[in-house]
Amino acid sequence: MHVDNKKIDVLNAFSDSDVNIIKAHIPFVKLIVRDSVEMIHIFSKFSGENKNVVSSSTISVWNQYEDIAKNHDDRFFNTLNKKIKKQINKNKKDKKDKKHKRL
Repeated sequence: MHVDNKKIDVLNAFSDSDVNIIKAHIPFVKLIVRDSVEMIHIFSKFSGENKNVVSSSTISVWNQYEDIAKNHDDRFFNTLNKKIKKQINKNKKDKKDKKHKRL
């Protein structure tokens, strides 16, 4: 996956999180946009070396069930917050270990 022209290895980034991510080589990409009230699933084909969206292939499903959208939001933010907390603790430990090595 690329974000702002920077390659991100999603599987590696979330390998230490308690989430199920499946990587598959399929010609469609799914995107979920949600705000705790509504959610839209977007499916699209990509083409070319730069993986440009083929707009004629794009379809979406709009979900207005607030409980489902909120559930997706809660799960995403819970996972993200756990990952951030784990990284902060690792950074603190690394910093402490580095300080002890100097002594």
